[in-house]
Amino acid sequence: MVWISTNLQKLFIKKLLNNLLTNNITINLTKLVTILFSMERNGIEEEGYSSICKFINNNNNTSPNASVQIIFNQRNKKYFCSTKEIYLPYKKGIDFGDKNFSFNGNLRLNLICRQTTNIILLHSKLLKIDYDKMLIWMENRIEGPKIINWKELDGRNDLLEIRLDRALLPGRNYILEISYKSKIGNNPQEGVQHPEGTKALSNGPIEHTRNIERGWTLTLFEKTPKMATYLLALVISDFVYREVKYNGINIRVWSQSSKLNYTSHALEMSVKSLNYFENYFKIPYPLKKLDIFGVPSLRVAAMENWGLILCRQQNLFYIEGVQAYRDKQFVTDVLAHEIAHMWFGDLVTMEWWDDLWLNEGFATIMGMKAADYAENSTSRTSQLFYEHTVKAFRFDQVSHQAHALSYKISSVREVARRFDRITYLKAAAVLRMVEQTVGENIFKEGLRSFLKNYKYKNARSDDLIRVLSTVETTENKSIFTIENFSLSEFMDSWTYQIGFPLINLIPFNSTAVLANQLQFFYLQKPIQNPSIWKDSIILPRYQIIDQKVHGYYRIQYEHETYKNIICNLLTNNTSINLASRARLLEDAFTFARIGLISYKLPLQMSEYLPKENEYLPLLIFNNHLQYIYLLLRNHQKSYLIKSFIVEMLESQFNKIFSSSHFLNIDISDTIREFSMVQLCQWNYPSCIIYSLKEFSEVRFACHDLKLSDQRCNKIPPELRGPVYSTAIRHGNIDDFNFLWNKYLIEEYDSERGRILSGLVSTTNIKLVELSLNKFINNLKNNTLIGFNPEDFYAFLLKFVRSPILNEFINCMKLNFKYFVNKIPNTLLIKVILTFITKWMNSENDVVELKEFKLLHKKELKQLRLIEYLNEQINEIKENENFRNVLKIITVCIIWKE
Repeated sequence: MVWISTNLQKLFIKKLLNNLLTNNITINLTKLVTILFSMERNGIEEEGYSSICKFINNNNNTSPNASVQIIFNQRNKKYFCSTKEIYLPYKKGIDFGDKNFSFNGNLRLNLICRQTTNIILLHSKLLKIDYDKMLIWMENRIEGPKIINWKELDGRNDLLEIRLDRALLPGRNYILEISYKSKIGNNPQEGVQHPEGTKALSNGPIEHTRNIERGWTLTLFEKTPKMATYLLALVISDFVYREVKYNGINIRVWSQSSKLNYTSHALEMSVKSLNYFENYFKIPYPLKKLDIFGVPSLRVAAMENWGLILCRQQNLFYIEGVQAYRDKQFVTDVLAHEIAHMWFGDLVTMEWWDDLWLNEGFATIMGMKAADYAENSTSRTSQLFYEHTVKAFRFDQVSHQAHALSYKISSVREVARRFDRITYLKAAAVLRMVEQTVGENIFKEGLRSFLKNYKYKNARSDDLIRVLSTVETTENKSIFTIENFSLSEFMDSWTYQIGFPLINLIPFNSTAVLANQLQFFYLQKPIQNPSIWKDSIILPRYQIIDQKVHGYYRIQYEHETYKNIICNLLTNNTSINLASRARLLEDAFTFARIGLISYKLPLQMSEYLPKENEYLPLLIFNNHLQYIYLLLRNHQKSYLIKSFIVEMLESQFNKIFSSSHFLNIDISDTIREFSMVQLCQWNYPSCIIYSLKEFSEVRFACHDLKLSDQRCNKIPPELRGPVYSTAIRHGNIDDFNFLWNKYLIEEYDSERGRILSGLVSTTNIKLVELSLNKFINNLKNNTLIGFNPEDFYAFLLKFVRSPILNEFINCMKLNFKYFVNKIPNTLLIKVILTFITKWMNSENDVVELKEFKLLHKKELKQLRLIEYLNEQINEIKENENFRNVLKIITVCIIWKE
């Protein structure tokens, strides 16, 4: 991965070209033109400039020796010297031959001659050129001058001189075709030339830096240990860093100089995470340094390049008083995950993309362990882990999305699709289940043995299973002796099978239940399946199974057990483990959604929630009730759902301003924000009064200041989002304009996000369209780097709480062609389709979507999204059972009237 800071890209090109103009330096034409073309495609060009190549004579036109020069200050935008074909890995035309670390290339250069010459000079280093196939063509494929001689010139410039039988003529266009091959070196030394005053970073430490001709610096890097090539990183910037030494390792966090003070927490968490992993794995960090570089725009949250982690810059910042505590946690989570990759993924790398889950699953579970250690917290292992598992369930239970953790990858496109919740979150959940099954100590020893055996090598999931089995057998032979399967069979059943099971508990006698295992897919009745997931479960009657929620499965209890569970929740909810309370609600609402049980049961189960002091059960409850409300929003009885939500959550409002009600600050801040968002959305009077009062004070105090300025904005960071939203929903155009102007000048991403949440809460559809268009225009400039589909979907979800959601969805449908033209990106347009169809559940909706498909057939076909839209339509059709459930849910809630 190569990154050059945006403000240096123009400088880089200008200095390079000025140097060439001054000295008539010959260059590697292919590489330079490719760089120029790439940068201009990405908007890196100065107005009125374009790149044009010409041949010139050195030495005052007296020598026939010619070099290639680039001319600036040309209005014509045509690339006269563009590379038409370059063969790269995985592109059409490459010949892998015997796969013996050699490569072939075919190059076609389009040239325009400015002055007479019969010599062409090109850079060529260690290339075996097929001179018999080297040709020069004139326009219209007319054969040009013949090549009569060629030689590689001595000296440090590695030049190839090509001599022609007759001169190239001024004003003529020519095509030069070259075929070549070479060996990939075993021990390349990485180096880079960059503008003087900038800094270059790569995976290894800097070995040598020196100034070279006219404002350029040469930086050479030490060789790294053996590593996968996809981990290579190179950064050129004028950024600055904070540094600390840990066990002889230089750890540095880089950012723009104006924001360096915000990286203190990131640096502290990096040191603690590194310390945790060294102690856990008993393998020292293998490199001499660790640079963590904050890139202003990056499509992914971070990338685990060995020794040079690249992060979105905002993911490294924490500003006390401006950001909420969960923002601080997120910085820790990102860094702990990426530093875990220094062992899982970098020291030991998957053999092929089939086992991507090894990299990401381990980084997820180990990152959570390290993050809790670094913050002296238990929030991730106690409840955040199950929150992630729920996200995995909801993805994995949709049949057309589900896939095995490990399966054969046969195309590059498939690799991109593998970076999903199954690969990250299900993988982590399965690994946690393995850890709890074999025991923490055996799991830890197995990982240490695995890393030791395969360091600086590739490994497969089978290798991990084999190592863990060996350690488990050696250390504790009794774990699986009472079972009818081995650890290897246990792991295989979760690694190679699609989906997950529903454990259906059926009364067997007065003291026991019979466990029936079914394959579970949402919108489908659970079915008997040849697939069997190996697990060991003790099955006493009337008790909750797997109280600590280590198993990756859903559990359906028999009716009498559900009655006992509801009684326990109402009388002493803390007698049931926190994660188990969340699972009970999640499973019950999910089963009711597909008609396995009555909705009355999860609603009765929810009645204990006014006594709940933890975030996760409240979140699970709210997710399901919000979804039901959105589908029933046009129903005459939908207000009953609102009333029930408020009744369950209103007790939280009294706790919002008193953290003594909560055990952990990280959880209390999250509940404060969650409760404010929900209660204000449902027009809870106390919430509205508080929000309007706070916003009025902020409008006055921050009239000439940014909303992130703590001198004027005294609203706690975690409460600003709901305050802004409520004020705009109940305010006027002046309130909207005030917030819009603050959005335009705000520098902090977290505050901009809160302001945006407020803006989209307006009841004026014209203002909603304005916000959306502004966001789309900004998105268009960041589509290639710095933005991903999840960001876009998170933005759209802000509109879910809008009081004019129906109008907004219609706006999305009516402007679909506009969106396609503005952001011709398949993944982002797919997000729009997902949002449009998510709230549809009727036959009329199906008819409307079919008409939509016909209307936009051309755009959908172009973006390869017709099949995806068909899947969404079929899902709505298959949801007939849920539509029947919706007809009776209001009846279930009426008992509350």
